[in-house]
Amino acid sequence: EKKLKSCNQCHSKLAPTYELKADGVEQFKKLGGKLLADAAPAKPAGPTKATKTAPVAPTKPAPTVKP
Repeated sequence: EKKLKSCNQCHSKLAPTYELKADGVEQFKKLGGKLLADAAPAKPAGPTKATKTAPVAPTKPAPTVKP
């Protein structure tokens, strides 16, 4: 639906680095893309059910070193 013909329209190199062209990000935005940094903060999650966790075995205290 967008007028993107090829990955090479925004990227100067493909796998493995996918380097962007100088105007790659602008083209992405013009096509309706949104960067994660520009995205609205996520809504806090609602209440969740508590899950049971396995008991943790006690640890031995660290040995005391005498000078």
